[in-house]
Amino acid sequence: ERTIERYRPVQSASSARDALSVALNEKGRIDWARMQELTGQTPDELRAELGPLVFENPSGRQWEPADEYLSGNVRKKLAEAQAAARVNPRYLRNVKALAACQPEDLRPEEIDARLGSSWISKDDVRQFLADVLEVNPNRVHVGHSEALGSWTVQIGENSVANTKTWGTERFTGDRLIEDALNLRNPTAYDRVSDDQVVVNEQQTLAAREMQQQIKDRFKQWVWEHPERAERLAGFYNEEFNNLRLR
Repeated sequence: ERTIERYRPVQSASSARDALSVALNEKGRIDWARMQELTGQTPDELRAELGPLVFENPSGRQWEPADEYLSGNVRKKLAEAQAAARVNPRYLRNVKALAACQPEDLRPEEIDARLGSSWISKDDVRQFLADVLEVNPNRVHVGHSEALGSWTVQIGENSVANTKTWGTERFTGDRLIEDALNLRNPTAYDRVSDDQVVVNEQQTLAAREMQQQIKDRFKQWVWEHPERAERLAGFYNEEFNNLRLR
């Protein structure tokens, strides 16, 4: 005998909320025609009854359940809703709901700023080199390939800060910074014969300790200037601290 009954589609729903559940279960999306069939109510009547349970996404003009619309990149969605509301006031409800679920902004001291971070521009890195190595910013060139994730550093003049303060016997400060940008640890080698080289542990240790000091200095430098701190923290929150779980 048959032990599992054949699926029978739901014939009616007593409320817009129940009709919404049926439509999501059957089709995975809001289907106003199906919900109207279940309740006998018009789409406008259904939307009025559902209220904050559904939202019209201005990007694509599709209706979505609240848990779907008020999740994901909510900062981007808020900007889209604000732009749409300036044209059509019906999206003001979207703006209000999205504004209430924005992630709390991280403060500068809560953000890990390291040399080579993708959200810190090459202009900021160039200014760091100029400030720390005490050279003219116009003589500093910083290149960054996003496709390869690689950095290049060149300075057109030398300084005591580059060779002594932030450099070691084998490595200048700009070279240590370039290695840090590319996530490389400096290693010093000695040639003992034509075809053999060995690691100079003392010089390698000195270079790596100096590189760590430069990394620590960068984390301080990033947030020292109020304008730069506000700009970078704002960019970080906008681009990386923007998600809300469904």
